[in-house]
Amino acid sequence: MKGITEKKGEHDMCKAIEDMINDGVEAGKEIGKEIGRQEGEIIGAVKMCKDLDVSKDETVKRVSEKFQLAKNQAEEYVEQYWG
Repeated sequence: MKGITEKKGEHDMCKAIEDMINDGVEAGKEIGKEIGRQEGEIIGAVKMCKDLDVSKDETVKRVSEKFQLAKNQAEEYVEQYWG
């Protein structure tokens, strides 16, 4: 009888670990979606500033403030998506 109980305990433990992994994967997917949305907004803002003839320096400032990014991060986005 003890062998059956141990096997069930092992199965329950494996199921619990599997559930935890799946929860982590789902949380990771949601984080990825949010990051993608924010990056899309940043790219759109950079392109809009360029279309409206806002200078690169002013665009960096606006993107940094709007999206709460460090200046160097905003500069990277502007350089990458200005073209």
